[in-house]
Amino acid sequence: MVAGTGESPCEVIAYESDGLPSEYLGDLLVPAVMAFGALGMAITMPNISALISRSVDPDRQGAMLGLNMAASSIARIFGPIVAGLLFSRVGHDWPFLIGAALTVPAAVMAINAGRAFRKQQAAMVPAAAE
Repeated sequence: MVAGTGESPCEVIAYESDGLPSEYLGDLLVPAVMAFGALGMAITMPNISALISRSVDPDRQGAMLGLNMAASSIARIFGPIVAGLLFSRVGHDWPFLIGAALTVPAAVMAINAGRAFRKQQAAMVPAAAE
């Protein structure tokens, strides 16, 4: 509590930051964060699909793109369930900590995939010139 106000520091900061009471800040923050996440998915998913389709043989593109969509759907189904269980049973920090830890191997795989893709594209250029 902030001395003399009876409010938490977050409530005081939220109220004084833009003149809105803190209960309205939550109503505005959730849609803004969700819009930011939707924008990220709108940029990411077409690029992943393009990378997959250009990285595999034409006769395997459908299977690989289907596998990508299936994995994405499974993650959207079970991710919130697992995160909710972690949040309620282990602690409120754990879903975020595990998400951050899973970002490291995902980043390493993305870097390696980018290198392999560039190497594959470079190998195809001289072959096309002949």
